[in-house]
Amino acid sequence: MILLRNILVPTDFTNASKTALIYALEFARKFGAKIHLLHIVQDVAIFLPETAMVAPSLATSATEPMLLAANKSMDDFLAAVVSKDVHVEKACLEGNPLDEILEQAKEKQIDLIILGTHGHTGLAHFFLGSLAEAVVRQAPVARRQTTRAAMAEAAEAPEAVAHRYRRRRPAAPRPASAGP
Repeated sequence: MILLRNILVPTDFTNASKTALIYALEFARKFGAKIHLLHIVQDVAIFLPETAMVAPSLATSATEPMLLAANKSMDDFLAAVVSKDVHVEKACLEGNPLDEILEQAKEKQIDLIILGTHGHTGLAHFFLGSLAEAVVRQAPVARRQTTRAAMAEAAEAPEAVAHRYRRRRPAAPRPASAGP
């Protein structure tokens, strides 16, 4: 039997993230899971390293309003889609998005990560990278990138889709073959 107790949904408040949250809500209802909604505010020093070197307090003070704005955006984002029947724990953190997602997955004992992707290709993908791709490669738990078609499929038959996202157990080592 599949046990999903904790679902992590990283968000940047875009339509792709809203799709991921709606998808996660369906899984949470089906399995009685809690959703951990996460937004990461990147450190300003990453974009303006000279600011952190010259005036570290300025870089720190610039992050605080961003976190406050992120919390407000999180409330607005949740109000549009969340129902009372699913418990959602929200967090706005500062740091590197990939590192924070992986850390939260370990810390909160996440069983499934559901995240939206913008689907950039070509040069946009090269320059912008893909957080979703990095999470898929590095997360120690089951993870799912959502698309509208996948969300519709899960909404109609979540139990038929859920088996695809179980944690995979490592294959048992093969016994060494007896040589001549």
